[in-house]
Amino acid sequence: MLASAPTPVSTFEKVLRAFGTGGFTYADLVMQLERLLAIGASPTAMLEALRRRERIEPFPEYAHVEVVRLLNAAIARNAAEAAAAAAEYEPDASPDQSPDSVFTAARPLSAERIADAFESEQNQRRDTDDSFVESIGSNEAARSRSEEVLRESKRYTELSVVRDTLAARDATIAQVLNSLGERDAQLAALQQQHARLVPMLEARGTQLEAELRAVQHRASALAGELAAARASLQSEQNKSRGFDKAWAEGLASNEAARSRGEEALLEAKRYQVESQALRDTLAAREATIGQIKRSLGERDAQLAALQQEHAKIVPMLEARAKAGAQSEARLPTPRAPADAIALELSTSKEQATLLELLRSREWRRGFDQNMCGELDARAQAAEAERARLEAERDDLKGQVMRLRSQLGANQVQVDKMRMAASAAALPQSAPDAGSRGQRVSGSPVRKQGHGRTSIARPVIVSVAIGLLALAALAVAGWYMIQRAPAAKEAAVLAGAAVPDPGTLIRDCPTCPTMVVLPGGRFKQGSMRAEGGSASFETPLHWVAIGPSLSMSSNAVTVEDFQHFVTDTGRDIRGCDIYDGDWKRRPDNSWKNPGFPQTGSHPVTCVSWNDAKAYAGWLSAKTGHAYRLPSASEWEYAARAGGEAVQPWSANASAACAAANVADASAAQRYPGWTVFACNDGYVYTAPVGSFKANSFGLHDMLGNVFQWTEDCWHADYNGAPIDGSARSDGDCSEHELRGGSWFSTPAYVRANYRNHFAADYRTSSVGIRLVRDSGP
Repeated sequence: MLASAPTPVSTFEKVLRAFGTGGFTYADLVMQLERLLAIGASPTAMLEALRRRERIEPFPEYAHVEVVRLLNAAIARNAAEAAAAAAEYEPDASPDQSPDSVFTAARPLSAERIADAFESEQNQRRDTDDSFVESIGSNEAARSRSEEVLRESKRYTELSVVRDTLAARDATIAQVLNSLGERDAQLAALQQQHARLVPMLEARGTQLEAELRAVQHRASALAGELAAARASLQSEQNKSRGFDKAWAEGLASNEAARSRGEEALLEAKRYQVESQALRDTLAAREATIGQIKRSLGERDAQLAALQQEHAKIVPMLEARAKAGAQSEARLPTPRAPADAIALELSTSKEQATLLELLRSREWRRGFDQNMCGELDARAQAAEAERARLEAERDDLKGQVMRLRSQLGANQVQVDKMRMAASAAALPQSAPDAGSRGQRVSGSPVRKQGHGRTSIARPVIVSVAIGLLALAALAVAGWYMIQRAPAAKEAAVLAGAAVPDPGTLIRDCPTCPTMVVLPGGRFKQGSMRAEGGSASFETPLHWVAIGPSLSMSSNAVTVEDFQHFVTDTGRDIRGCDIYDGDWKRRPDNSWKNPGFPQTGSHPVTCVSWNDAKAYAGWLSAKTGHAYRLPSASEWEYAARAGGEAVQPWSANASAACAAANVADASAAQRYPGWTVFACNDGYVYTAPVGSFKANSFGLHDMLGNVFQWTEDCWHADYNGAPIDGSARSDGDCSEHELRGGSWFSTPAYVRANYRNHFAADYRTSSVGIRLVRDSGP
């Protein structure tokens, strides 16, 4: 069967949508309106269609005024024509009008009606004549009786009254006779007119019968042609539908392939960037390892120098011991005790000094060897870390941070060891060169136990003090080496009190998941101020958004909102539902928005007041300040660090991969919609998170449901805050909406689009998204 032809009202609605989306200019709108009025479209129905349209989307003031003026003029013109037609077809009932004028002002009469009127006129005349004759007879009888009564009873005064009455009756009879004469003249004129009209009407009737037979014959022929044309049109429509379906499938396939190619290209670019970053990081690691190796080489050189010095000291000690033995053998026997004591004292002093130096250097050698072994181990760990970095590219940022911390700790260790080596390399205090070879002369020295002890004890004490100092230095170095990474880690943990951008926060099991957003600034609004909603988006201006801001990764779901209603008992009923037209239904609510939903769908049919109450309840429950986002915060999050107002290509064919909008599936349910050239699989709302998130990790910023903001409505950005705060001036009985919905056409799904509703208005295309400060 053929589809029913579009009505003028449906055609007018399509014209309004085309003008709203930019498909029609203002001149096209006026021309189409005048054409529809010329072919007989109802201006009242078209005015109602305009009002329905303006309840959904704002209409430019200049276009609204002109369209309403044309429709009101058409309504007035139709009323005037109806009044004129009524005056033409209804006779004037004025008593002063003559029968000829009455006949002229009446509707055109057929021959039968004229004959009936003529016969009725004759019957009326006969009745009038009979009445007149009867009246004359009765008058004569009354006059006779009156004269008799007058003669019999002249005392009755009523006789004069009777006479006056008779006189008046005679005057009336005279008037009636005159009227009958006029009626006779009129009747004669009517008879003459009837005689003229009857042949004309008979000829006209014969002509009309012939024309009617010709028209019937022509109608039969046209009916046959129309049936053939309908069959041909049906065949062509079937072919066209098949072609359109094949073309749409091919277009969808091409767009899907193009989308996959673009994603692959972006992935390749990201891989190149990450690979370059990895190569740069590895180069920096190799440079750091080279520095560590050079430091180890320097330490090896220091150890070699210490070993050479130790090799020089050992032969010296041995030579001195041998020289002492030879001297003792050459000395005479009488002086042997004194010389032995002196030599013992001298040798003991020198040996103590050398022993102290040897022990300190031997300890240092072991300490440096331990440090070198630890440095070698750390170098090997760095090599293993580099191999792991190459294998785990996705965790590159965290590994680089740990690597920097480890390299800083290694550098601290190297610096401490250098300081320790410099302190240990200072010359030790030793006896005077003259006292080493001095022999005792003069008076004999008696060998007493306390005398020897008084000389050796300072040497032993000095050796012990030196060893204790070196041990304390070693313990301090070990403590600083072992504790340096822990101190670094503590500093990192202390700095992590403020969450990094991208961190997920959930304050309770039934709370929405929040994403920490980075701070920054962006250009808000639009540069052009053309017709439609673009005039609401000017002037273009910079806005700064501070750090520590978190936004819910998804719109508030039905399940999330259920906990709030159960806990507070808030009565939320009455909602505007769409089923070919927007109508308020008192029985619908967030639990029944006019289409099926699950707990994971975004909650709808909630007003701005409901959204504020939900944020207050969540704040009291968690101890954190939840609120509605400002319009600036919302647009910053929707742009996600970029300047584009839509994250898809110019032809919008990839929109269905990123947002739930008016698409091909919606057009099948509601024919005549202006939709995106793609299919997202949903006519109404989709479960949250069904579409790809933006670069901030936020889902459904565009499409699915509109989202309330804190801002009072203002027609433009003049005087708007530039610090990201909400606007509190303007019309605060209405608040700003952002994001578009499942119902929105392509022109209205963008990051800078603004709309507004009353604070208590509920509709199945509006939901909630919250923000909170993400500080500690």
